[in-house]
Amino acid sequence: MKFLLLPACLLLFCGCRQALVENLPITTIEVDIDENLVLKFSDIYESVRFVRLETTDNCLFGHIDKLIATNDQYIILDRTAANMVFVFNSDGSFSNRIGVNGRGPNEYDEPSDIAYDEHDDVLLVLCRNFKTILRFKLDGTFVGKTTVDWWVNSIYVVGENAYLLYFNNRLQPNGKRNAHNIAIINKEGAVLEELFPYNDDYGELSPLISNFSSFQNGVLFTPHYFNRSYVLEDNKIRTKYLLDTKKHNISSASLKNITDRELHTVIKDNDYAFMISLHETDSHVICQYVYRQIVYNCFYSKETKKVKTSSFYFNDMYALLNDQSFRYLKGDSLISSLEPKFINYYKELMDSYNSNNDIKGVLHNRYSTLPNSILKDNFMKIITSTNITISREELDFINSIDEQDNQILMISTLRKF
Repeated sequence: MKFLLLPACLLLFCGCRQALVENLPITTIEVDIDENLVLKFSDIYESVRFVRLETTDNCLFGHIDKLIATNDQYIILDRTAANMVFVFNSDGSFSNRIGVNGRGPNEYDEPSDIAYDEHDDVLLVLCRNFKTILRFKLDGTFVGKTTVDWWVNSIYVVGENAYLLYFNNRLQPNGKRNAHNIAIINKEGAVLEELFPYNDDYGELSPLISNFSSFQNGVLFTPHYFNRSYVLEDNKIRTKYLLDTKKHNISSASLKNITDRELHTVIKDNDYAFMISLHETDSHVICQYVYRQIVYNCFYSKETKKVKTSSFYFNDMYALLNDQSFRYLKGDSLISSLEPKFINYYKELMDSYNSNNDIKGVLHNRYSTLPNSILKDNFMKIITSTNITISREELDFINSIDEQDNQILMISTLRKF
């Protein structure tokens, strides 16, 4: 990937917007939001498999705040409970920790974010409180440190010896906000470029969570509260995707001269939907959007232009297990995580049925408690019409899960549709 050397006025809609390169085609993804729609896993996925992450005292974590998948390892940031970075092998066995939690030299008290630099095969660990970026080999060996002058919210690698820092409009040590929300630096901390200029017209509004992803030679950036996803490539920035939710599209006028807190009220009162992330593969575009405080997944086929979207899924591919939050995209596979206590709940349901494990009875009992009658009916129709079986291998897997185990990774390969 080339380093994206961008003139400051190129970035974004809230800066010198006329400088955006918009003479290239924009792909519009049209979505009809249906709050009662239920999708089956087989509608979206070609296959599903699971990776059990080893659970020992040395690698016990509480929450996956960020996950990165390399060719043969999974890197997990837990900044909620353990305040630590863990590395697991592709089979789920524990490899090692990254760094030391503390306040000494080359330590971090709270790892705020991580990023993988494939150019140097190192992991970057952002220590926001210390205003440092620590660099480690994946075996845990410390190899360097970059000190910056700012409190940084998140980091992303945009090229060889080029790190993107995202500030999210936060007050800096000098009591002021930066003129820009993004800076690109090298390993020595020298600023190569400043992007995403702050604009008074938008008050305090700034994307709460930076969402960056890579595809081919570009870096995709999807700000909160907008329905556009931008790409930085070939030293230019342009709109690449537009999510069209029809009457629920957020009005650009709603973004002016109000705070982030006020915007939540505007969104609720006007029944708006907005995009929060977008990822791209050779065959699909996968985006997430929020409508009425519920997160929807949207799958767009680049070949057929078809769209499948829902916030509710029924796993007809692997008996009782349901998809949880989308964590990472690798190739054409989505990596999600499953809570062991969720699986344990189904074990308890199954125990209440006979030895033949009446799966449809278990599922009927599970979804009959849904408060939305239409959604409940849709689940019941799918359960009734689907040939659901559970193999001995699946049953053994479910029964082997302990509630105290680490989370389980689910790797779902996308289906062409």
